[in-house]
Amino acid sequence: MSFILVGVDGSPAGDAALHWSLREAVRSGAGVTAVRAWQPTEYADGAGLSGWVLSDEGTQEALDACVKIMRERSGADGVDVRTRVVTGPAALVLAQEAEGADLLVVGRRHESALARAVLGSVSSAALHHAPCPVVVVPPGWSGDEAAGAVVVGVDESAASVAALAWSVCRAARDHCRLVPVRVRGAFEDAVHAPDGVPDLPEHEGAELSRLERMAQQVAGGSAVDIAPEIRVGHAGRELLARAERGDVLVVGSRRRGHLMGWLLGSTSATVVHHAPVPVVVVREDPESITSTP
Repeated sequence: MSFILVGVDGSPAGDAALHWSLREAVRSGAGVTAVRAWQPTEYADGAGLSGWVLSDEGTQEALDACVKIMRERSGADGVDVRTRVVTGPAALVLAQEAEGADLLVVGRRHESALARAVLGSVSSAALHHAPCPVVVVPPGWSGDEAAGAVVVGVDESAASVAALAWSVCRAARDHCRLVPVRVRGAFEDAVHAPDGVPDLPEHEGAELSRLERMAQQVAGGSAVDIAPEIRVGHAGRELLARAERGDVLVVGSRRRGHLMGWLLGSTSATVVHHAPVPVVVVREDPESITSTP
């Protein structure tokens, strides 16, 4: 049976991640495993408790209580939910527990992008080390808005092809619109035009047709409403500008090990740190390109 792994720590970010996971499980029929990493020296005031966590039993009780509340709020009474408290650093625990999962879901806190990227937050670590696609849920996400489109960034990379494949599966499953977005630089057309003066309408029409054919090829025989878009500017900022309430934003990321390239400001990093909607990061590794749960 497919399952969604979600990191829960008692914080608002963890609650939002759990809420998203339960709502996703209602639509997909997947199970949910809620994991709380625990360390004997952990101070838990930020998790809504008081003082030092002295045993994993108290942590398990707090996790179970949180899951009970969020199940009722999410309308997920019929979802198979399991809870686990695992001793160890949160990032390491989630990466290990995510083996075999369809998705790993984490919450995004309010710290600065620089602090998260350089200092190594749980969400950043999960993006680098998880063996499956990672969903990052933004602060304040409530899930009250109507379901929107699946918006996916597409370029020439293998990572974006993986992201498109995941997005096609999700759009087909939920019968929602698929929006492949190609962002080109402001001077890209001029560089490739013979006289330096590009025919923008003609070029854009060709790009739109190419994007649609690419998505249709990935979709195979699946009936998917495809609405490709071409935007000009910085890839990360343009994808952020395109995302609307209720959408899911999907981006590709390089294989594990390309840590410094990701930290120094790739499109996926920009989107993950600033998106107002949940972001799905799909690696180019073949084993990570699975159908949505």
